[in-house]
Amino acid sequence: MTAATDLPDDLLERLGCGVVVAGGNGTLVCCNRPARDMAGLPLTPHALDGYAQALVGEGEAKALLAWLRTAGNGDGLTVAASERRWFHLTVARAEGRLVLTVADVTAFKRREVLLTELHERLAGEGRDLKRFAQDLAVARSAAAEALRRSEHANAALEREVGERRLLETELRRLADTDPLTEALNRRRFLTLAEKQAQRAAGHGWPLALLMLDLDHFKGINDRFGHDAGDRALHHFAAVVRGTLRAPALFGRLGGEEFAVLLPDCDLESATRVADRLRRLVKEQPPHADAEGGRMALSVSIGAAVLTPPEATAERLLKRADEALYAAKRAGRDRVAAVEG
Repeated sequence: MTAATDLPDDLLERLGCGVVVAGGNGTLVCCNRPARDMAGLPLTPHALDGYAQALVGEGEAKALLAWLRTAGNGDGLTVAASERRWFHLTVARAEGRLVLTVADVTAFKRREVLLTELHERLAGEGRDLKRFAQDLAVARSAAAEALRRSEHANAALEREVGERRLLETELRRLADTDPLTEALNRRRFLTLAEKQAQRAAGHGWPLALLMLDLDHFKGINDRFGHDAGDRALHHFAAVVRGTLRAPALFGRLGGEEFAVLLPDCDLESATRVADRLRRLVKEQPPHADAEGGRMALSVSIGAAVLTPPEATAERLLKRADEALYAAKRAGRDRVAAVEG
């Protein structure tokens, strides 16, 4: 047999168990780090009795040393230490030396103690382990059923929360949009326009606004009826929405009057957008009736751009409205522009 001290020191230090080697007179030859840690020793003691006292306490050390003197090669012993800790010791003898391996078995012993205490308690109540296992199975079944019901309840709650969120989203949409044309309503459009005006003024960016008014719309209602007039408004709004791109805003200010806000857009670009809208509205007339007849539709557009830092949505609306009336006075179905 090879003595433990024949192993390299670094290997002894890395072992998972404690190794203590004592000479025939009880003087320690080796005590690796795990052995010192389990005994709470920063340094290796001089003698085996010192290690025994540190490991199990002075009261138990005498019995432990007596066992070590008589233990044969391969004998083992589990000893209790302070703070509810247990260690298993195994003895080997080689070349006149005692080689003692020390393993911390506290986790196993605590589990054993708990099981023993549980068994004793059940036995004291007149119940055996079989009955306990049956009760445990019933409890597990009840817990599984409770978990299943909880999962169903959570799923139902998640569905309800999702439906409420959808409802809230729809309510916000209805509160902000015109139900016939699906454009922003006047209140929401003006609120967003004011925010964009403040943003443009803060950064010194241009802000363009188009005012759109359907030409002779009263004549459409008089000739084809109000249902046809509603279809014309819905069709017109769909044409405009299909032409614009974010971050443009489209709103219905009232009746047949609409507005388009174009952030960071100069007058030339705004005029091009306005003229494209005008042409598309004229080239894509809505249906007048179920037989497929078409009703002529045209739009007059006023374009305005404000660039000064003091620009406001109110001033921009006023300038765009002035441009719209200029387009109407010039014969309708055209774009007029002002810059301020």
